[in-house]
This record gives sequence, C-alpha cells and structure tokens, in this order.
Amino acid sequence: MRQFSPCRLGCKPQHNFTNDLKNNVGLAVQPTRALYHYQTMKYDTTFKELFPDVKVLFKLLTNSNVVNIENIEFPSVQQRRADLIATLENGGLLHLELQSDNDDKMLWRELEYCGLISQRYQQVPLQIVLYIGEQSPRFKTEINTPNLKYRYDLINIKDLDCTDLLQS
Repeated sequence: MRQFSPCRLGCKPQHNFTNDLKNNVGLAVQPTRALYHYQTMKYDTTFKELFPDVKVLFKLLTNSNVVNIENIEFPSVQQRRADLIATLENGGLLHLELQSDNDDKMLWRELEYCGLISQRYQQVPLQIVLYIGEQSPRFKTEINTPNLKYRYDLINIKDLDCTDLLQS
C-alpha cells in the first residue's frame, strides 16, 4: 500500500488513496451502465472530497487561474444516427453524411460522430460530408488548436463526375 506525503493541494499526510478508490469505485470487470454510472458518481464524490478547493488543483495542472467553474451535465437522451457507415476493402471505415443545407454545427456534429463511431468500432473512420444543396457549401471542416486537431472531408456533389451514378 502506497503512502502519500502532504502536498501543496492540502492532502492529508499518510492518506490511503487506494482504499478510497477501492471502496468508492469498485473493481467490477464488466459493469452494467447503471453500476458504471453509480461507481463513476461515487468516484466523483471521492475526488471532490480529496480536493475541496479544485481551483488549486486546476492552477497546478494548467498554470492558470480559474475564473469560473461550470457545473454541467450532458444528457444522453438524444438519438444519433449516422447516414451511412461502410467497411472498405482495406479494412477502414467510411462514414458518409449527406447534407442539403449549410449547418453551422456540422463540424461539431461530425466530431461527435467520429467519437461515437471510433468507440464502437475501435478505429477512426474516414469521414465525408457530401453536400447536395443548391448554394455553395460554407462549412468549417477542421479544428486546429493546440489541444485538438480534427478534420473531415467536404465534397460538393456538383464537383463530381456523376456519369457512373447515372448509369447505375
């Protein structure tokens, strides 16, 4: 059992974090969703007890002062359905979305799909949005920040030679 000494975060000397985590999280191998949610909530409670002033922890982690702490829950009631997911002969995945209008939230929706598809299939798909609208597409197709790099391909159907499609 590892013993921890006091630190700048105000942790108690000789506190046994291992027992806290075992008692509050459990070690179930394949927990059900309800059990997982319950265990996660218990872990969150332990975390909050261990770090009552999280601003100090955030400062230590980011070297920046916290201005505001948000308390947000993300409901998971929404149903997400990708337009098309196909396995390619090279073993990769293709995620194709058809889009008929300019949607300011398309970049974030595609990123969400990427996460959901990658989690289910354990691989990152090639993502293409095929735009079939009348106006020119005006989508943002990439995020390029120090913390996240993501992109998907945007193809306007008007730019394709559709001869093969018409003959099929």
